[in-house]
Amino acid sequence: MNLAGALAIVYIILFIAVTAKRPKLALMLTFASAPFQNDLSGDLPVRFSLAEVNLVLSLLLVLVHTGPKRLRFGPLLIPVLLYFAVCMISSLRAWRGTTTISIMQTALYMIGAVLVFSSLGESIEAYKLSFYWLIAVGVFTGGPALVIPSSFLDLGLNKNGIGGSLACCLLVVTELWLNSNNPKHRRILLTSLVVIAGGLVMTLSRGSWLGALAGLMALFAIKAQFKALFQTLVVLAPVVAICWILLPAESQDFATGFDVKRTNISARLDSIEFAERQFQIEPILGVGVGLRKEFDATNVVMTVLAETGILGLATFALIHVAFFWMVYTVRRRISPTSSACSILAIGGALLTSQLAHGLVDHYWSRGSLMLAWAGVGMVTRCYFDLGDVVFVAVARPLGRRMPSRPREMAAAVAPAAEFPARMAPMTRPKRGHWNRPIRRLDTERD
Repeated sequence: MNLAGALAIVYIILFIAVTAKRPKLALMLTFASAPFQNDLSGDLPVRFSLAEVNLVLSLLLVLVHTGPKRLRFGPLLIPVLLYFAVCMISSLRAWRGTTTISIMQTALYMIGAVLVFSSLGESIEAYKLSFYWLIAVGVFTGGPALVIPSSFLDLGLNKNGIGGSLACCLLVVTELWLNSNNPKHRRILLTSLVVIAGGLVMTLSRGSWLGALAGLMALFAIKAQFKALFQTLVVLAPVVAICWILLPAESQDFATGFDVKRTNISARLDSIEFAERQFQIEPILGVGVGLRKEFDATNVVMTVLAETGILGLATFALIHVAFFWMVYTVRRRISPTSSACSILAIGGALLTSQLAHGLVDHYWSRGSLMLAWAGVGMVTRCYFDLGDVVFVAVARPLGRRMPSRPREMAAAVAPAAEFPARMAPMTRPKRGHWNRPIRRLDTERD
């Protein structure tokens, strides 16, 4: 056995030993390691990063801690199964050498990441550790670029890949900064926000800029706090302006140029034309999953159409419709100042950012894709917790008909004025859990 194999075994043993009794550490290690997209596969036929190793090990913990009967997937289950059914039918007609790896990659994120982040951890409070460590990683990867432009390349990271991860870090730190009422925490988070935003500008990744902007719009739309949007823009505008001035003239020209004769733009147009030709060959079911690895797949819509046709795109869109329906269902039943609302906003913003980024760059890649589907798992956890928790400070008019589905139910619908604004929710007893202690689920800020 070589040194790399021995180190891998030691890491696996340490991971299991450390996280077995503290599942939130497994979430943190998986979430915070996502920006490090370096390939660790060596001579193995399948490529993987540290975050993907952590995700697989965490999935084993899910099966051990919760068991298969308590896995949480929610309304996403049927759309995801339909999408995979289309993928399999399409691929069986023309199985490629890259089909197996592509389907495994899709399952790892759409199923594995969702199950891990929806099922591990005692409550949604466990996500805070993951958020703070991701911010620390964002400062570590983006900070040096403020001093030495493009220094993130020294870590062996692609500028578009690290840009997508920094966009996700920006969304997380923005929400935590706005939702914190601790002056010390706010100063630290504000400093991190400035550093991460500056590093994002220095990546010169326009797809990441687009993803960050779309994610911020989703963040504030979900929370319906547009005053906070203005507050954030007041902070970001001077940071972006200063970083832009510090960029060399050629970098500014690169970032503002849209000439179709430029290599990066012409390559994207060529990839769209190629995907369109493949789609025309078989418009209903596509030519099979795995095509994404055979050309420069920098547009997720055209890639899905080429691989799985109209049926594949319809089911892929249905997954996102089900996700945002979950966000809407939970959001209208909780306080906008609760931690649960912050998780909804972060999860919705991460997935929106990845979709926007995927319109002009690679969608099926490491880093930001892991963060986006981890956010989906977090929102799924919030959706399920509505079936277990009585929220007493929710803005629902008294007398409105209660929803019939338990998971959509917030048992106390009296106006918030009748209760203390930050009264903790109470756990509704389940069969066999009558003596379970009351669980404080985050109606308070940190």
